[in-house]
Amino acid sequence: MNLNKRDFFINLVLLLLIILLLIQAGFLWISFSMPNKVEDLVFKSEDASMDVFMPSMLVVNLGYREHYVLRNFKDYWKLYSSDISEILENASSENLIMIDEKTYLNLQNKKSLVFKFSSPISASILINLIGENKKDSNINLSINSIYISDDNDVYLCASNNFYKLLGLKTNLKMNRLIDNAKNLGTRYINFFERYGIYKDTLIPDSDFIKTQKIYYNIATDALTDYIRNNLAVRYLQTDLDYIKEIKQSEKTSYIYENKYISFNKNGIVEYSNEEEFNVTDRNLYTSIITALEFLSRNSGMTSNVYLDSTNPIEYKGSLGYKFFFNLRESGKNLVLNSKDNSFIEMDVFSNHVKFYREYYFKRADDPSYNELRVKVLDIKTIIDRNLKIFPQEKTEDILNLLNNLSIVYINESTTDSSKLKLAYELLINGKKYYFDISLGKLILIR
Repeated sequence: MNLNKRDFFINLVLLLLIILLLIQAGFLWISFSMPNKVEDLVFKSEDASMDVFMPSMLVVNLGYREHYVLRNFKDYWKLYSSDISEILENASSENLIMIDEKTYLNLQNKKSLVFKFSSPISASILINLIGENKKDSNINLSINSIYISDDNDVYLCASNNFYKLLGLKTNLKMNRLIDNAKNLGTRYINFFERYGIYKDTLIPDSDFIKTQKIYYNIATDALTDYIRNNLAVRYLQTDLDYIKEIKQSEKTSYIYENKYISFNKNGIVEYSNEEEFNVTDRNLYTSIITALEFLSRNSGMTSNVYLDSTNPIEYKGSLGYKFFFNLRESGKNLVLNSKDNSFIEMDVFSNHVKFYREYYFKRADDPSYNELRVKVLDIKTIIDRNLKIFPQEKTEDILNLLNNLSIVYINESTTDSSKLKLAYELLINGKKYYFDISLGKLILIR
């Protein structure tokens, strides 16, 4: 009897072990099969648009020569954006009054917040992207910045014009942010405070700024077959069994029906969809959402990406947009030093992505954060040293013509591991000039 019991328990243990092994084998099969199958990813347009269309800087004004620039302020933007959207939604031409630049600059001497965008954005698009309601704005403006006073009055800078919104106030609670601005931001001054020129442009109020050594690498070199297969499944939206792979000396391509994705050794990822489509109405909002979903699903990049510019395009009678996206690094715009003007380029026709090109560069891992103090030359000094490259003959004329001035990162190379440099970006009459911020040497003209 005891012997039978012992045999029974031994058989039971063996049976349980077999079941356990089968379960583990099943998990292993699932794990290794994941890249071969199309995954259903949940896309939230609100999260993506909040990242991509976040302003490039938040300025906290405390008074004369007391302007503090914040680069990392995502939590504040999330907190305030709904209120801002509601104000823009209720604005109309009847309560919009134009003011001059001198009046607008005088407002900077009062306690206030200013959200500045990297490039102008339509009021209607901004409402739809950051607001709860999807509707058109009653004001036909492309907004550069939004000014909110400490008593919640709202002013807009749009296409180099300045406006006050009458009868509309926000409900922002900004006392804590204003009280902590000196600890959170970097002190800047405006052009009038430095040069006596009435211009809505900020420059550092110091001969040095803090930064760190940052390197970007060509990331396609590090892609294993496993990762490339996974990316091919994502981009082509079909199982790996149906995808054709073509390996060449300089690139690897994946093809499914009329779509292909290629990974080039020089860091370029390129996608094309040759399916037939017909889009007779150009819809900017739908095209933007399609672009954001494509970015989110395939590259996973939205948190450090911003929309730099938009061009209307046409293809075989269909109407769409070419979007140029660039990256941000440590809160500053990252400029691609290349014949291409952007890290990401995309042709979108409403719900159809026709073409996508990305420079697949990633920041090199650096476990140590070594803070550096970088010398900052005065912009007037830099212009003096480079007068011969400008059509104007006098520095003062160039300063007066300056449309925008920013401090950006720029990469040294697109063919190898590249150290990022800090540079001044000057926008004058539609042309961009980039100068080394410490040496004053010209890097690039676009």
